[in-house]
Amino acid sequence: MTPADKAPSTPSFTTRNAADPAFWDERFEQGHTPWDLHGVPAEFQQFIAGKPPCPTLVPGCGNGWEAGWLFERGWPVTAIDFSPQAVASARRALGPAGAIVRERTSLPTRPNPRAS
Repeated sequence: MTPADKAPSTPSFTTRNAADPAFWDERFEQGHTPWDLHGVPAEFQQFIAGKPPCPTLVPGCGNGWEAGWLFERGWPVTAIDFSPQAVASARRALGPAGAIVRERTSLPTRPNPRAS
């Protein structure tokens, strides 16, 4: 086996316009999400620590880790993304908390009610 055989394959995308949901759909469909930390960054957790829950919107949520984390702590949170594949991926990743994830191209007027 040569080093080239071990190298990960380069994904092939047909869309290059990040303003188009299809751009993100392709990346989520192919599992090419190198920006995804697969969890909540420590810096985010530190920023939120000690703050009282308040209505929160997470636009462009991707896999929704931060939104799910907030929801589990009783925050009234809504996560949105305009990519159907990102929304589906977030719902799978978050399990029951995935109910807070919505596909939207515009902003909702109110967040989901507080977690119980």
